[in-house]
Amino acid sequence: EFQYKKFNYIRNAGVATVNAFSGAVNFYAIKDNEAIISTYKKAFPRLFKGKNEMPQSLREHLRFPDYLTRIQAKIYKDYYVKDVRTFADRSRPLKIPKEVYGAGQKSDKGSIKWNDDQEMMPYYAMIRLPGESQMEFVNMIPFTPRKREHNMKAWLVARCDPPNYGERIVYTLNNTPEVKGPKHAENLITTGLSDKFLLLSTAIVMRSSLQFIPLDDGILYVESIYQKPDTSEDTDGKEGEGASRPFLKDVVVVANDVIGSDPSFSKALRKAVEIGIEADQSGAIETTPNGENEGELTLTEQFDVLLQAVNDFGKALKSAEKENAQGAHTKASGN
Repeated sequence: EFQYKKFNYIRNAGVATVNAFSGAVNFYAIKDNEAIISTYKKAFPRLFKGKNEMPQSLREHLRFPDYLTRIQAKIYKDYYVKDVRTFADRSRPLKIPKEVYGAGQKSDKGSIKWNDDQEMMPYYAMIRLPGESQMEFVNMIPFTPRKREHNMKAWLVARCDPPNYGERIVYTLNNTPEVKGPKHAENLITTGLSDKFLLLSTAIVMRSSLQFIPLDDGILYVESIYQKPDTSEDTDGKEGEGASRPFLKDVVVVANDVIGSDPSFSKALRKAVEIGIEADQSGAIETTPNGENEGELTLTEQFDVLLQAVNDFGKALKSAEKENAQGAHTKASGN
């Protein structure tokens, strides 16, 4: 991760594009009346084009810079409160959660030790924001309470699709039951899949960044597990083609404290939300007439599975919360 030196000004004011075929470079000023870009324009009058001169095909694929999202999130977590006393006594600070990332180290005791001290970085995702009807491309990062790191408190979204490009929204979980955060999900994965990690540790085992997918009625966490050949003992110093390339071994989905793990995302999702498990465990694999494996879903089919799983997961979560509330009421009334 690149370490920035101290600075006191940063804006998302300009974009540079490079034509992959011709090598032509274009600079676009995407923020009007920005001080530094305005100065550059005076020095180089023909260098910058206006945002309206950018081809529509490019404008539709602008990405809000993830490092700018990270910087704004780090500032926001301390300055989001509006009450002076709360700000002064720092009674409600937020925190960017930490995640497990990178290669695990096998200890003398036979367990896998993970690096769990890396702050989560903003990442890009296609999601449907609360109150919106369409999926959109966003850059996002979660927040947790500083003293209760296992819970989720809020999440920041930077929108990338027009006409909302650059708009930042913070969704806060105030009047809701406690929502488990990224640290809780990482701990579940570490303990729940410990035996699988040991089996994979004949080579280097690696974990990807954790991603959370906010839903109407809950949160899904997704993480990928990779295995990379250990070439540290090679004596000739030469590696074969792809020898050091990591290979995807499993996709892990965590939903409501249930872990689903499988090389196929759709099957991991089904296991996590307890949909279609019996069919998966039957071992039956259908093939098409040309011999292809029909069990592997296309990307469109995986999205359909995800949407159906989200709906079923939301219904199951609501039902569980209702039962818990009724149980608590019965216990409180002494019946």
